[in-house]
Amino acid sequence: MDEQNPYLLFDDEGYIEPKQEEKDALIDKLQSGDFSLSYSSLSAFSVSPRAFIAYKLKERATTKAMILGEAVHCKVLEPDTFADRYYIAPTVNAATSEGKNTWAAIYMDLTGDTLPQNKVGNYVIPKIDDLIAAVKLHTMKVSESGHVLHPGITILPGAVNDAAEMRARMLIKNRATRWVIDQITEVEHPISFDFCGIKFKGRVDGFGRNMICDIKNMPDATLKAAKYTIMGRKMYWQAFCYDTALGYGHDCYILAVDGNGETSAHLFDKNHLEKSALEMGEYCEQFKALIEESFFDSSVWDQSQDFWLRSEYNPQGINVLK
Repeated sequence: MDEQNPYLLFDDEGYIEPKQEEKDALIDKLQSGDFSLSYSSLSAFSVSPRAFIAYKLKERATTKAMILGEAVHCKVLEPDTFADRYYIAPTVNAATSEGKNTWAAIYMDLTGDTLPQNKVGNYVIPKIDDLIAAVKLHTMKVSESGHVLHPGITILPGAVNDAAEMRARMLIKNRATRWVIDQITEVEHPISFDFCGIKFKGRVDGFGRNMICDIKNMPDATLKAAKYTIMGRKMYWQAFCYDTALGYGHDCYILAVDGNGETSAHLFDKNHLEKSALEMGEYCEQFKALIEESFFDSSVWDQSQDFWLRSEYNPQGINVLK
């Protein structure tokens, strides 16, 4: 199964109804044992089985949140590679013929492919998100062993680049976030480890001596709002995953930034990591049990909040109001 997209929080882009054939193929992989989990996918499962399925089927999608997040990460952690990884597109209205032709020219220049033209000579282009994804895939370099040698070129709309530039600048200028960033010695480090009989994969934004750091673009990075998001999204699980994979005892930080330029730095303590081990262990056992149950009835993966309420005395999972 695909490794998690570290920039995609599972409900940022809205719910997309999965296709039945895609769901069936994913369930077959789960039942065969041909899968790995990430912090994000297990966090989605903690919402409901159907939320997990939806997340796994869209985690590789190219979204606006993903593009912005990747750009901020690159500007902060790997600024020397930015020019090789991004093409900044002019700000044009892609709904007009002029805008379509501009985007078509960018696509054809970067890929060498030719797009069709309509009767009046204007180019016919796919949706902008699909066009950006196609360029990235076309320019990606992969070794025979499957290792990504070059991540591919991302077309960055001008407005998105401006937003990413501002967020990156605020993270670097702020005293607390810069203090953490200055300790990073390695970035974008892939990890994998086994936990409760399940293989987990992920990617660490940055780490250094006895420290781990993850950058999060949030709707609101002020202290109370960021803390609410961090705990609500169970980001302490992610810290536990990183610390487990890289060896125990790291200081684990979250660096939050929002569209208003507010930033905040947050440090987990050992109690958060101990809490993660207990919570993740419980959810992993329920996840494995659901896989076994799905051999008899695959529709169990369609369960929503009823999944958490089912019992011998409440087999339908009805919430009784009191």
